[in-house]
Amino acid sequence: MSRKKKGFTLLELMVVVIILGVMASFALPRFMTARSAGYSVEAITTLKILKDIAWAYTVKFGEGVWPTTWTNFGYPAAPNTAMWTYALTSTTAGGNLVITASGITGTPTEDSQNVVLTVTPLGVTTLP
Repeated sequence: MSRKKKGFTLLELMVVVIILGVMASFALPRFMTARSAGYSVEAITTLKILKDIAWAYTVKFGEGVWPTTWTNFGYPAAPNTAMWTYALTSTTAGGNLVITASGITGTPTEDSQNVVLTVTPLGVTTLP
């Protein structure tokens, strides 16, 4: 009477583990890149909203007149989040509006480059 073996040998299991390890080594760097890019999306989205608010302000108060405080944007203070702080630089009438998002120390965005939004009176917007 012959007995059939059930299960896998140790060698077969080791080969599967090695193959999974090699696959993970290819996927992990891509995952980390996508994750850090996702952090920047938060800042870019907020900056795009602020740009739209700034244009509405300019339409209401005159060409080249930018909001000079966060209350002009409808915020009691800077719209900081858990990952980003925002700084507003508004030049004199007819100049550019610059809003900078900086990563907060102790968060994954700490080593990120600042994300800068520049809007000119001619409607040219610069964003990464």
